[in-house]
Amino acid sequence: MKAAKHYIIIGAGISGLSLGYYLVQNGQKVTIIEKNKLVGGISSSFKYKDFKFDIGPHKLYSQLEGIMPFLKELLGNDALEVKKKNSLYLFDKYFSFPLKIGNLISNISPKTIANGMKIGLSAVPSLFSSSKNAKNYEEYFTKGFGKAGYRSLFEGYARKVWGDPKYLSAELARKRIPVESITKFMLQMLSKKEKSKISADIFYYPKNGIIQVCENLADAIRKNNGKILLNEKVTGIVVKNNRAIKVKTAKKGIKGDHIISTSHIDDLAGWVKSSIGKESYEASKKLKYSSLTLVYLLLNKERALNENWIFFPGNEVIFNRVSEQKSFSRYTAPSNKTAICVEITIPEGSEAEKLSKNEIFEKVKGDLKKTGILKNDLEIYDYFMRKDEKIYPTYDLEYRNNLNLTMNSLLKIENLSTIGRYGLFNYNNMDHCIDMGFIFGKYLLENKEKTNWTELMKRFDEYRIVD
Repeated sequence: MKAAKHYIIIGAGISGLSLGYYLVQNGQKVTIIEKNKLVGGISSSFKYKDFKFDIGPHKLYSQLEGIMPFLKELLGNDALEVKKKNSLYLFDKYFSFPLKIGNLISNISPKTIANGMKIGLSAVPSLFSSSKNAKNYEEYFTKGFGKAGYRSLFEGYARKVWGDPKYLSAELARKRIPVESITKFMLQMLSKKEKSKISADIFYYPKNGIIQVCENLADAIRKNNGKILLNEKVTGIVVKNNRAIKVKTAKKGIKGDHIISTSHIDDLAGWVKSSIGKESYEASKKLKYSSLTLVYLLLNKERALNENWIFFPGNEVIFNRVSEQKSFSRYTAPSNKTAICVEITIPEGSEAEKLSKNEIFEKVKGDLKKTGILKNDLEIYDYFMRKDEKIYPTYDLEYRNNLNLTMNSLLKIENLSTIGRYGLFNYNNMDHCIDMGFIFGKYLLENKEKTNWTELMKRFDEYRIVD
């Protein structure tokens, strides 16, 4: 039996913890370095007064083999089954997603009829075209849904979350939006089998917040003699003779046999800048992200929404999603109170970047009343906000060239790897991150080092979002 190796993992988010869990379960030595005081990254939770909050809504659901059985075993009786209900706000109405006939009938009005006819007529040419060779996000959905469908369903959302659709890659549309054309959309609405590919009827959620997944992974790592160093900020990686020797933090240097980063790929490029060269480092800095501002409103009522979350694809409101965590688990809020989380995604250079906290809050209040979620200001008894930088990768038209240039240079360092949502600049969900950690762990233990990397990346690139 080969001697165990020492793997150093940068980042105790879901990707790093899943990889660490796999490695210690297979007899390896693991040290995880995390800059924050809690594990989980953006898949974490925190307490505020009598509430437990996630950093935006999270759900546990997957169509990947083995992921849901693993999560259910990890959480045990704390894995709550939740019947999913979500909707879209369009034409001043709430439409269930996937669409339901009863909901469509109840939303009939002169405005919805007029817009529905406009979308239908506009979409006729799309029946005879394909989005396969679309040059950008706008062209992808215009070909698939027609101009009216694109403007009503996709343009406003893209502008709020990532920026101008003309300068966004069609790859973003393929990865992030589970419906590519009106033809496939109608097929998915009519076929139960096809519908399951884009939307789940139920999902699971940890009783006390999404951090339970990460804390249980962390506990299992520690029980198998793995180390998790919290409040340790990485400052650099020492590379000699094309091998990563140790990770430097503000407090110490830690040597290992293989170093894996789950941090943002431009952070990693900065830590090994002298080894990859100026051109590759500068390419990494050209990769763009949107930040996320979350407004949490505590309300004097038992429930606020009929849904788990609601999407707002249009420009008529500042936010792109509103969720109610109590609908996921009643154990996260007092019985006579509730709270909603309002998500405002802010692309680089957008007008929203210029707004003050007070301006954002006032705009949120007004838009919540306009959409009928709030009746008046008196329902709010407290609120707070948090902003997280570099949350959503932005696939602009140059991102693939910049990513490939950076990645190819990093791959030349023999025992240095980068994985995860941020480490691969890969738009994925929690189940994908767990799968990535397990698959990459197996890859490492098969001693493949950097061989077959192309096949591995192809698997990670093929992850698709299921609502």
